[in-house]
Amino acid sequence: KGSTNGQAASAVTGVTIDKSGVVYANFKTGDPKAIYQIPLATVASPDKLTLLSGNVYQANADSGVTVTSFANSNGLGYIQANSLEASNVDLAGQLT
Repeated sequence: KGSTNGQAASAVTGVTIDKSGVVYANFKTGDPKAIYQIPLATVASPDKLTLLSGNVYQANADSGVTVTSFANSNGLGYIQANSLEASNVDLAGQLT
């Protein structure tokens, strides 16, 4: 037989992401809850990544070892939440 020991169920009304990449579920009751943290990755030579279809890049022997961590740590930047890239240039060409 189960018992209750917390808040009643509440609908998720949206999600938000902070600069550290923590994703929060926002509940109808007004209580946000951290549900995930977005990891970031870097390589020693990003200009040597292999370009795949769909503006996707893949690490290879020339680009170096992939180091994964979270925003604001190990030399990685932060996540710009609530932003939209609206550039009219080919980002794949600009990044490499």
